Amino acid sequence: MARRIALVGIDFQNDFMDDGALPVMGAKADAHRLASMIDRLGKKLDDIYMTLDSHDPVHIAHGISWVDQDNNHPDPFTVIESKDIIPNDNSRWFRSSVRAWNSRYVDYVNSLEQNGRYKLCIWAEHCIVGTPGHNIEDTLRDSLMRWERNNYRKVYFKVKGNNPFTEHYSAVKADVPDPNDPTTQLDTGFVQILNNYDEVVCAGEALDFCVRNTFLDVVDFWGAGNNPFVQKMVFLTDASSPVTVGGNRVTNFDFVAELAARGMRVATTDSYLS
Repeated sequence: MARRIALVGIDFQNDFMDDGALPVMGAKADAHRLASMIDRLGKKLDDIYMTLDSHDPVHIAHGISWVDQDNNHPDPFTVIESKDIIPNDNSRWFRSSVRAWNSRYVDYVNSLEQNGRYKLCIWAEHCIVGTPGHNIEDTLRDSLMRWERNNYRKVYFKVKGNNPFTEHYSAVKADVPDPNDPTTQLDTGFVQILNNYDEVVCAGEALDFCVRNTFLDVVDFWGAGNNPFVQKMVFLTDASSPVTVGGNRVTNFDFVAELAARGMRVATTDSYLS
């Protein structure tokens, strides 16, 4: 009996490409290699899921949402900690650009620090809904459309990040879920859908943020340590790149090693099912 295979691609959008608003260097080549794999495999891929980071300009991780003591918006890659938010003895501090939201912002940054994943990082405005930067990279988009037409199948697009008060790196759960917004809660339905496949092929941008959080959340849903789901995963090492600034990675996370140690397999786009 043939194996049922799903491909999950995380945020292969124009704004994350090398020349995008929030570039991940190497992302365009990643997208082109993935497109070639999709063309090669064709109907061997039973389903394809692509996530779309989706924001409005006013978002808690965009500079427009914050001002400092001089009423200036913070630059991209500024890290804001809870100790920085209210006026204090430090030389700089930040508050919400909308004063009525400030206590909510304080609570959010505190929650981020408590969950231990990331501190709040200000990003360049990116993946704004309705702009070209929100779209899938052109070569990969064309490949996805060929796959749909040639196989009479549908690519499933999963939107994440619409809530302006929380980051949503993971495709299945916001970093700090909003109790009043079901779209920020753990998407158990999607997690369970993925578990129906024999193999889940994984790739995306950026490796140490949205890719890492998505697949850790999915794996951890099925239990700590080794579990049956992580052994279904095949990670494409040449179709994902980390965030870098000045040529240096901004995190020390090694997602591939984390899950390979728990049973995830690795491959390249040209070696998978070759």
